[in-house]
Amino acid sequence: MREPHCAIKPVGVRSRAWYRLVFDVVGLAERQVPMSYFETMRTSRICRGLVIAASALALVSCATAIEPDGPATTADLFDFGYKNISERYIKQVDLSRVSIAGLNSLSQIDPNLSVSSEAGLVRLNAADVTASQWPTPDRADAAGWARVVSQAVDAARVASPEARQKSANDLSNVVFRGVMSNFDRYSRYSGPRLARRNRAMREGFGGLGITIRYADGTTHVDKVHPDTPASRAGLRPNDVITRVDGVHIKGLGQAEVITVLRGQIGSEAKLVVGRSGLRKTVAVSVTRALIIPPTVTASRDKQILTLKISSFNQGTAAAVSRELSRAEREMGSILQGVVLDLRNNPGGLLDQAVSVVDLFLADGLVISTRGRHPRSHQVFDATWGELIPDVPVVVLVNGKSASAAEIVAVALRDRGRAVVIGSASYGKGTVQTIISLPNKGELTLTWARMHAPSGFALQDHGIIPAICTSSDTEGVAKLVGALRASRRAGTDLLENRLKARLARRSDPQLSRAACPPHAKEPAADMAIARYLFQDHRLYTRTLVIGRPAVAERPRNDARARP
Repeated sequence: MREPHCAIKPVGVRSRAWYRLVFDVVGLAERQVPMSYFETMRTSRICRGLVIAASALALVSCATAIEPDGPATTADLFDFGYKNISERYIKQVDLSRVSIAGLNSLSQIDPNLSVSSEAGLVRLNAADVTASQWPTPDRADAAGWARVVSQAVDAARVASPEARQKSANDLSNVVFRGVMSNFDRYSRYSGPRLARRNRAMREGFGGLGITIRYADGTTHVDKVHPDTPASRAGLRPNDVITRVDGVHIKGLGQAEVITVLRGQIGSEAKLVVGRSGLRKTVAVSVTRALIIPPTVTASRDKQILTLKISSFNQGTAAAVSRELSRAEREMGSILQGVVLDLRNNPGGLLDQAVSVVDLFLADGLVISTRGRHPRSHQVFDATWGELIPDVPVVVLVNGKSASAAEIVAVALRDRGRAVVIGSASYGKGTVQTIISLPNKGELTLTWARMHAPSGFALQDHGIIPAICTSSDTEGVAKLVGALRASRRAGTDLLENRLKARLARRSDPQLSRAACPPHAKEPAADMAIARYLFQDHRLYTRTLVIGRPAVAERPRNDARARP
């Protein structure tokens, strides 16, 4: 097994140790990987191997996966998986309980299969008849339970006609999913196919640089992204792709089309396309490159730069850096403020969140993590220098801002660098590590909790905005109206809201109840941000009131081990 490490430090990030840390991407698990491609990352700025578990999933801060060596057998799969579960999961695991639960998932394939553990024996039953049995290992014996589970999977194929129709890998997938269903909601098993999609989403993939529109078995080019192989090769929006490398794709399923279009980086995709206005098809050759889905959209409204960040993948920090540098170069001293819109951002790569924070800080603590495994105790610090010193920053969050998005919001808030506006965030304060398995599947294991610079744990609490827009919608509308109509009247109303925040900020649960999470993106958030940028005194006061009070901080130091 190769221990993970990262030879190339991500832009602007310094850590006590680099290895795979992953934040679960809340709510992405059921989505399909989109055919949306972006420009190739510059290796000098970002470590190419970063992984985001995209669920959808979650996120990683380092290049090399935790990977096994050797052939993929059932015994290898469970031995490697159980070893990592035993060592890395945030809590001590009762392997007896989760193993029996996992093996009983075989009933999904054959209802006559069941497993029991009694009188010192683990029994595999087929139609109430004992088919095989093994001595019961100790509940903490990872190797022993891995051996029992793998042998039980093999025995099930012998005992059950239905199970014999399935491959050993199919049975292992069912059992591993059953095992992981007994863990926390962010830990899970992904089979080889889903794991491959997840890796493409977080690491990038060999692609063309297009977004497709799939309808009635026909593949249309919806967008051609700039500075990609597709744009350089002359593909156009509304082209209809009919063949790829000689394969007719008319009638193929969308997933099959995606598979055909993607390929090895540097390989050539020979396309035949139909084009509006032409009677004959057109042959287009495109050399595949590393494509990373875009996550950052920049917009300017007079003197304000808004960066909408949809998630954190391998390209996020570089994209934010690029947009900040461009705004500084083109707007200079007229840049009045920057809005980081993280509403409905489910999270992503830990290292990317830290890198984004680093762009706004000169030094100091960004986030720390603590778990059961020694390597889960991490402190992430900002490096010297920031891109836009003295430019005010506002962060927008809502109830679906989670994980890595919460890292950015809480770090900038706690360090007095940004005002947070919106609703209480999701409250995902755990870190996941991704384990690559011998069968090319993946285990996503929760292995640490994260702590804000002020010290408190984010789990189930999240970030409470300095200015809440999720409660008292009538009052918020009145506030926005006053801000637009009268500077004095708006300031008075905003001061009253800040006083209410100040009165209850020492009680985290009361604060969250008073600012309930929601999934909306109200226009009031931006309206208040613009007003704060115009009133430096009120912006500074909001920075102070928005930071957590001493009562919200734990007695032990954030950097201490649990």
